[in-house]
Amino acid sequence: MTLHGEQPEELMPGSLFGAYRIHRLLGAGGMGVVYEASQVSLQRLVALKVLAPELTGDEQSRKRFVQEGRLAARVSHPNLVRVLEVAEVGGRLMLAHELVVGETLDRRLARCGPLPVREAIEVAEVTADVLATLHDAGILHRDLKPANLFVSSDRGILVGDLGLAKDQLSCAVKTRAGNILGTPAYMAPESIQGRMATPATDLYALGIVFFECLAGHPPFSAAGAGELLRMQVSAAVPSVRPMRPELPAEFDVFLKKALAKDPAERFPSATVFSREL
Repeated sequence: MTLHGEQPEELMPGSLFGAYRIHRLLGAGGMGVVYEASQVSLQRLVALKVLAPELTGDEQSRKRFVQEGRLAARVSHPNLVRVLEVAEVGGRLMLAHELVVGETLDRRLARCGPLPVREAIEVAEVTADVLATLHDAGILHRDLKPANLFVSSDRGILVGDLGLAKDQLSCAVKTRAGNILGTPAYMAPESIQGRMATPATDLYALGIVFFECLAGHPPFSAAGAGELLRMQVSAAVPSVRPMRPELPAEFDVFLKKALAKDPAERFPSATVFSREL
C-alpha cells in the first residue's frame, strides 16, 4: 500500500517494531500510518500499517483495523494485495502487507493522463474479477478508487485496502449511525442516501474508475464535496467520447449502465460486468 503524509515521531528509521525493522514512511491515512519495513526473521520487505495512536482506545476502530486483515485472509486471489500478519505491539495494532513494487493507479493517471484503451479495459476486467471473488466470499470493498489500485511491475493490476470493507457474513463491525463511508468522487447514490451497500455499490465505483482511466478524470467534479455528492445522486452520466473520439458509441452505453443511479439497473454482478466489457 502506498500513501503520503508527514512522518510521525514515534517510529524512526532503523527502529524495531515487534518483528519488523522500520525503513521509511510511505504515508498516512485516516486509520494510521504506513511504513516500508523488513520482517527480520525472513528478511523480506513489507508495508507495515500501524493504527494511529489516537485510535488505540477506540474499540470500533480497533475492530475495523483487525477486520481488514481477516477479510483479506478469507479470500485468495492473485490480484489482491496479500495481508501477511495482524498483531499487537506495545498496545498498538499493526497489519503487515506485501510491499507492492510499482505505483498506485491515481499516480499513474496523474503522471501519464488517460490510459490506452486496452490498458483501461485490463484495469476494469482484473478489478471486476477480484470483486467477484470478494463478493462470493460475502465481502464488499466499499472504497474502490485509483488510490487503492496498484499498477505493479511484476503482477499487473492489484486491488488493495479493505479498511472500509463490509463483512456481509458478520455484524462484528458496524458503521456508526450517520456516518457516510467512502470517497465522494467514487460513491454510489445509495451510499450517499444512507441505503444499504450491495455488490452493485462496488460496481458503481468500478464504473467511475473505468471512466477515469479512459478520460483522465472522473465523470463528476465539483468545487465542494456537497455538490459532488449531489451530482452522484442526480446528474446525468456524461459521454466519454469528447475526450476519446476514437471510441465507439458502445463505450457510452456500457458506462451509463455501470453508473445507473438505481442499483437494480446496473450490471447484476462483477462477472457480468467483465463479460459485457
